[in-house]
Amino acid sequence: MKKIIIGALCACLTTACTAQQSKVTGLIRGLEDGPEVYVTKRIGEFGTDTVATAVVEKEAFSFVMPKERFGQMYEIRFKGIRPSVSFFAENGEVKIDGNKDNIYFSRVSGTPDNDAWGDYQQFIKQVNENRNTIFFAANKAEQEGNTEQPAAYKRQMKEVEDRIKNYSDSLISNMPKSAAALYLAKVPFMMYKAHQIDSLLALFDPSMKTNPYYIEMKERAD
Repeated sequence: MKKIIIGALCACLTTACTAQQSKVTGLIRGLEDGPEVYVTKRIGEFGTDTVATAVVEKEAFSFVMPKERFGQMYEIRFKGIRPSVSFFAENGEVKIDGNKDNIYFSRVSGTPDNDAWGDYQQFIKQVNENRNTIFFAANKAEQEGNTEQPAAYKRQMKEVEDRIKNYSDSLISNMPKSAAALYLAKVPFMMYKAHQIDSLLALFDPSMKTNPYYIEMKERAD
């Protein structure tokens, strides 16, 4: 009996020790062995800071983010490759699945914030494809001297923009404890008046008040 109890206690202690970390595992098909992986965080408008590193082996890589990094978005960059993929440091295992030819839209999943962010990114990918189709059709119509179609294409483009805003607004309204939703709320906040920022922040749970994004928005409003 003692052995069983001690074994269970050790298991619990092991779980407690490893629970508060974000383990990120990635698979990017087409990557050769060797490229260094840099995990960066944006500082200010143009600056970045490298917070973790890894190495690609057999198209895969992994690294761990400590609890102190939770609640913020980070970018994974590969040496010699321009596109990056973003994720949120969050307790649990974050999975990244993609292809070298389209790294930016790699699938991110595994935790609540990253599931939401991954879905949002895939939505944006589909919307961009739709937007590009409309854009090229509008250009073709204009070159052919069609004076009626451009107005229709303009309305379609407005509908696409509305879809993006509605999707973001839905996440912000329905995920009060989400760092991903808070990040989306923060993206355009420099254009908002103080009362608009306050209204946005009121949508989030009080537990989010210590998040750097919340603090930045609150300071701007004040």
